[in-house]
Amino acid sequence: MHRLANVSVPHESCTYGKSYLSLNNGDQYVSTTLCTGLQDFVLPDNFNVSSVYTDTEAIWFRNTRVIVKDNYTPLPYLPHLRGFMMELKYDDATPRFPLNGLLIRNKNQISRLDLTHVNMSGINKADFNGFVKLKYLLLNNCQITAIDKDIFEELGIILDAPSFGEIFLNLETVRIFSNDIEQLDWAFLSPISRDLKFLDLRDNKLRSVTSTADSNSSVFLESINTLDLSQNQLQTLPSFIYERLNLCSLTYFNFISDSREQQFCENYVGCKCCELYNFTMWYRSNLAECQMLSDSDSPFIFLTCGGKWNGVHSGSFSPECGPEPPTRIPITAKPALTRPQPTQQTDYQGTPKSGSQGNCQKIEPLIVSVVSLCLMQMILL
Repeated sequence: MHRLANVSVPHESCTYGKSYLSLNNGDQYVSTTLCTGLQDFVLPDNFNVSSVYTDTEAIWFRNTRVIVKDNYTPLPYLPHLRGFMMELKYDDATPRFPLNGLLIRNKNQISRLDLTHVNMSGINKADFNGFVKLKYLLLNNCQITAIDKDIFEELGIILDAPSFGEIFLNLETVRIFSNDIEQLDWAFLSPISRDLKFLDLRDNKLRSVTSTADSNSSVFLESINTLDLSQNQLQTLPSFIYERLNLCSLTYFNFISDSREQQFCENYVGCKCCELYNFTMWYRSNLAECQMLSDSDSPFIFLTCGGKWNGVHSGSFSPECGPEPPTRIPITAKPALTRPQPTQQTDYQGTPKSGSQGNCQKIEPLIVSVVSLCLMQMILL
């Protein structure tokens, strides 16, 4: 970080300078107020928000602790602020972080929100109300136990402000990982599904994913290129997830688990991965269509079945189930030969006919005569 002198900072352990960060237009050097150190930053006791330099584009708390008391003061309006990052030391005893309240004067221009080890328990739609320009969201180890399906419904709404028509959301990256979310309603993606490109939900202890979205608001991830559901405890891959993916834009799909619970198998021994038959068929049929439309490479798709990692994209994975193949007689097996038994025919009065029996009696003497003739010729020679 390139430090600049003679500018105001909110705490003696904070510096102002240029940091290489990814904000609106890719990676670039941005004016950053960086606060780091062993001491705690306590708002409002020892952290003066009014001293944040007005040209600050990003505020970054790194490897420290931040405590916000009830009598805190929100950050002042900073016309150039685009990023707010907190990478804190782990401490599950810190109070719930007032995200919306602290950024109330700047949230409508924030494009990057990056929170690690920040207490966001009980997260709800009010936390993200008005973040209309948000493009990148990261919530790592934030003590989140549930995500409501309406979590992003107010993302494009600014309370107490006039409406200027529909606001198109720009959220492209959502990374919510290493939390304690056991159940998830896939409908939470509906408001952001059009532009979402990167979805990271790994290591959340997920056991169940359902969807309450109706046919008119079903989640179609038309721009998705990366989907990571790895390191969870899911025992099934719901069709409403993969059937609403745009395989032509997808480049990476990770469904690998290290859990001792064998994914897609009731029993480890003899696992045939039948749960993945429909997914595999969907992948193969849609991949052919995508390759006809473009020259794009096959997406990397990884999953766990029967305790093994499998790469579906390699073509080596194939569930050993599905429609039963027709029964065929192996070419090495020869049917046993049996001598046909003569059938006895009867006339209309029920009396056995002599024709069939007589024919057999006539054939046997003929065979004996032919054999005798051959023996006589051999003797004469």
